[in-house]
Amino acid sequence: MGYIAVRGGEEAITNAETLLHYHRMRGKGVTLTTQQILEQLPLAMDRVMSEGALYAPELAAAAFKQAAGDTLEAAFLLRAYRSSVSRIG
Repeated sequence: MGYIAVRGGEEAITNAETLLHYHRMRGKGVTLTTQQILEQLPLAMDRVMSEGALYAPELAAAAFKQAAGDTLEAAFLLRAYRSSVSRIG
């Protein structure tokens, strides 16, 4: 899995957040919690954690929710998080 350079600045980030919020909330249902994702989609969480190379169930569920169910995008988010956290030792 490779990393992709993203350009566009703050305006692009704001527009992307607005679009994501629209797609997540256009239905009338209640949004899933990370706990529900962990309990009801264990295989998806396993895939996100294995592709993201980080065992962190709650972070994987949050990434899955942010990626709107796209396991590969969620794994990308998990890898980005892993690479930005300082190492112990």
